[in-house]
Amino acid sequence: MGLIVPRMRARWSVPMALAIWIGWFVAAFLLFDRGWILDVLWATFTLFIGFAAVVLERRIASERQKREIRNAFSRYVSGSVVKSILDDPSKLKLGGERRRMTVLFSDVRGFTTISEGLKPERLVEIMNTYLSSMTDVVFENGGVLDKYIGDAVMAFWNAPFDQPDHADRAVKTALNMLAKLKEMNAANKFGDLQFKIGVGVNTGDMVVGNMGSEDRFDYTVIGDSVNLGSRMESLTKEYGVSLLVSEATREGLKEKYLMRAVDLVAVKGKKEPVRMYEVVKLESEASPADNKLVARFGEAMQAYNAKAFDKAVSITDDLLSQFPDDGPTKVLNARAKHFMQEPPPADWNGVWVMTKK
Repeated sequence: MGLIVPRMRARWSVPMALAIWIGWFVAAFLLFDRGWILDVLWATFTLFIGFAAVVLERRIASERQKREIRNAFSRYVSGSVVKSILDDPSKLKLGGERRRMTVLFSDVRGFTTISEGLKPERLVEIMNTYLSSMTDVVFENGGVLDKYIGDAVMAFWNAPFDQPDHADRAVKTALNMLAKLKEMNAANKFGDLQFKIGVGVNTGDMVVGNMGSEDRFDYTVIGDSVNLGSRMESLTKEYGVSLLVSEATREGLKEKYLMRAVDLVAVKGKKEPVRMYEVVKLESEASPADNKLVARFGEAMQAYNAKAFDKAVSITDDLLSQFPDDGPTKVLNARAKHFMQEPPPADWNGVWVMTKK
């Protein structure tokens, strides 16, 4: 039993044990007719105890192996993905499925300048501190860390398990990342450096699964909606904001957030325009100044879309006197002044075409 069963597949071990036991009984009957007495009772006990010992050893080894796999994979993906793989190893195959999901991209502003002024060892230390904290925030909100792209973080929700509130989870993660970074800057976690990040969030149909070769693959997401999420993260620099979400993400939110429509943009590589929103904060945490800024900016945007550019300039000039560092107001003010000098065509619908990523 000890020699044969460990060398067999688990599904065949029970039939083999029964076959040995039945064979022993048949041998006992046949030998009895020839004058031989073969002990049946103690043989049964021996077979049962031997089989139980082998199964127990296998179970202990299996649990140890699962624990090692969980510890290793948990450094790269969330615990939910690891559990899914351990429960169903068939998921470790190439292929994917189409799901409606939410993806998040974040990036450190001015990372090239930061890296040029630091020694490699110090740069690695700082980035590990930053990425560890941001990854913890992703995991706390049930996200899957897709990958690090240099200083950038990519994560997604609603796979491998259903998460009906995936849009809320992603936006909450983005706000938590910004809050966590503010705490780290205040505590001088990066020495004399002050980190700033931009975050883009998009919701849409994506293909999720194991992508790569038979020998090496990643559990990741691909698709046009993923690319748009990356573009939106890049556009946070253009508008001077920390967080941009798409209209699809906004429609999927169940929590109440203070938001404002920043622009209607045709990003590079896409013909269809996308309305982008800045998530300022939770409505319950918004100050009177926050509400005033969002309301007045909405009036300016409404005037801009109606081609009342002089009114848009007047409102944004007033806003800039009160909020001189507000990025979207600066952009809208410059756009309105531009169109006052060079009016748009008659069929203009408010779309701004981006010429760079």
